[in-house]
Amino acid sequence: MTFPGGRMVLGTSGFTKYNDEASSVAAIAAALDCGITTFDTADSYGRDRRGRAEEILGAVLAPHRDEVVLCTKGGSEFDGRPASARPDRIREALLGSLRRLRTRWVDVYLLHVPDPDVPVEDTMGALTELVAEGLVRVAGCANLGPEDLERAVRAYPGMGCVQDELNLLSRGAEARLLPYCRSRDLAFLAYAPLAQGLLTGKYRSGRQPAGSRLDRMGPERAARIRSGGAQARADAFAGLCARREADPAQVALAWVLSRPGVTAAVAGASGPEQVRNNAAAVGLELGADFAAEIDGVVTSWPDLPSPRGRSPSPAPDRSHADTSRR
Repeated sequence: MTFPGGRMVLGTSGFTKYNDEASSVAAIAAALDCGITTFDTADSYGRDRRGRAEEILGAVLAPHRDEVVLCTKGGSEFDGRPASARPDRIREALLGSLRRLRTRWVDVYLLHVPDPDVPVEDTMGALTELVAEGLVRVAGCANLGPEDLERAVRAYPGMGCVQDELNLLSRGAEARLLPYCRSRDLAFLAYAPLAQGLLTGKYRSGRQPAGSRLDRMGPERAARIRSGGAQARADAFAGLCARREADPAQVALAWVLSRPGVTAAVAGASGPEQVRNNAAAVGLELGADFAAEIDGVVTSWPDLPSPRGRSPSPAPDRSHADTSRR
């Protein structure tokens, strides 16, 4: 299918959680200035999982609604309620998102997380109805394993979009998920392309700048993200980029965008500078030699868990947890 958005998407999972409101608003403005017109969010994004990220997007983008592409998700934990993919909850979640985003429709709406208690066919039936009613332009799923995704596509052949994790430290999607999406002409949005910031170089050699995302996550989560060799692999990548006089964040994003089947990268940002830096990755050509060097430094270590504790690359894809951490 033809994805309605661009190749670089501004992710908003950090809005009011790791970024304050002013920096979140400034990031949106910078995105528009850079030509980024696609925005990814969810009802669970923002402090306390109460839709604050959607509210900020709605307030800033309402005057630009016809010029932007809004992607949001439902079915995760929200405002103290457990995750649920029941059809009534999906409809309720979408209506709440529309209200917070100040729009009559969303361009892309995704089931956020799989629900083992609800057949995916039932959820897809609800999404089919929302598309038919004109409330959603493109429907899809995030974080489904290949088997559940196949069931979802059978239930809703018109499904158009899949979102999952892909970065240099977590490449499991390359094994089965990306080939499947290519075979079914499904748009693939890669989230966490910078591996929680490990691939930006800012955390090199164990550094943890005050106020950074890992700093705000707290020591336990930060240690988990760095564990299992992820920090060493990220350091080797940053060293290669330094020798090449290349910006590591831009290289990591360009690598993701170069993967066959990847439609767009969903990258968060703490403020305008990061937005502008990420935007420069679109169109960046790595070249065969540089790409081979990158593969060499990130695959020369033993298999390791992804920064979010998932299976090591290139293990088969699997059902995933919440996507609210970019």
